[in-house]
Amino acid sequence: MSGRPRGPGDDTPSPGRRGRGPGAAGSVAQAHEAVAAIARSGRPAAAGGTGVPHGPAAEFRPGFPRGADFIDSGGGFSPEAADAYRRIRHSPEDTALVASHTGIDPAVVERMRRNLFVEQHDVAVGPNRVERGYFTPDDDIAELWDAAARGTLGPTRLADFRALVAHEYVENKLMEAGLPYRSAHPDSFNAEGDNVVNRLHPGAHDLAPHAWRPDAPLEHWQRFGLDGSALEMAPDLSNLDAVVQAVLGGLGR
Repeated sequence: MSGRPRGPGDDTPSPGRRGRGPGAAGSVAQAHEAVAAIARSGRPAAAGGTGVPHGPAAEFRPGFPRGADFIDSGGGFSPEAADAYRRIRHSPEDTALVASHTGIDPAVVERMRRNLFVEQHDVAVGPNRVERGYFTPDDDIAELWDAAARGTLGPTRLADFRALVAHEYVENKLMEAGLPYRSAHPDSFNAEGDNVVNRLHPGAHDLAPHAWRPDAPLEHWQRFGLDGSALEMAPDLSNLDAVVQAVLGGLGR
């Protein structure tokens, strides 16, 4: 079982989607200061902001880490990916580099990092069965993050990285609003015990922008009766909170 299920991949960026390019977010020093400001605040930003979660589950709590390790503890991931995830988990300084090289707001990057690498989550692993732990490591995701930190992403991989950031940010915001990562309802699993999409039992992972379809990140909303045709994500991901509100409004929340 993978803590980070992937859908059909498509590396082709959407025509006409032009980001501001690497370095557009400002200098590394400015990005460091933005991340430091988040840490000093000690609380999420006001509603509609891009603050980073704090509190009992924060990364630097005494005795960290506690509880389970990765959701898939049966060896369904490479040692290299596991080592990379643990390293990134303890490397908040990477956020400033990633933000500077990708043109994405450091607060958005940091929330993505925390959701994907730092925070433990309750994950449905079977009908009425939930386990808590870190998302299962994925080699491609680890490589994407490290390339973003180095500033070596080409145009196609940069589009992939932005799609991943959008997915993780929105997923985290939706879980913060009360949605499960994925539903543990029996109707959300097939006869083989694999998780399936059920429009009556949506999860944050199911409704977040598609991480591997940068050309059509919201197309899958149709399966939940939601219409994302009038909503286009900004190339610099500056309107992700509008995506979150569109999901919550569509669900009547």
